[in-house]
Amino acid sequence: MSSVSQNEQKVAIVTGATSGIGSWLAAHLHTRGYRVALCGRRKKEGQHVAFSIDASGNSAIFVRCDVSSYSSQASLFQFVWNKWSRLDVLISNAGCVDRGSIYNFGRRDASVDDLPPEPDTSCTDIDLKGTIYGTTLATHFMRYNPGGKGGKIIVTGSMIGIYPCQTFPEYQRCQQSSQSS
Repeated sequence: MSSVSQNEQKVAIVTGATSGIGSWLAAHLHTRGYRVALCGRRKKEGQHVAFSIDASGNSAIFVRCDVSSYSSQASLFQFVWNKWSRLDVLISNAGCVDRGSIYNFGRRDASVDDLPPEPDTSCTDIDLKGTIYGTTLATHFMRYNPGGKGGKIIVTGSMIGIYPCQTFPEYQRCQQSSQSS
């Protein structure tokens, strides 16, 4: 991290960083000189990824966070701000698929009086509400960056937001919302 002082070194939060694209993005940002806070629900995996990026823990950390909870995200952002006093990038990458969709045709033989169970909206809570919460908090903290320089918010999405998939309508809708900006 060479000639950039600690106060000038940019900071990024990456949600959904315990595996896949999120872990790759966190590692990539670190190679570009960012201090990175990796966020996810799986503590063991997140700590492993953060350690593989920076074993010292000085410039890559894992913070367990449930993005579907505003208070959990608020704690994440406050922790990162208290640790590094800035936030330059949010990559809102956390997501899941609604595997229990009522539209998966598993109830074709049910009678009209046999109502389906209440839908599991955890996909919406993570994919949509999680993005809204993160964007709200990132905007707040980025306003206070040194020199008032703001920051960047990047929302990852899926091709299902463009090419429909009839068996995952909740997931599709959430992905469409991430593509529309």
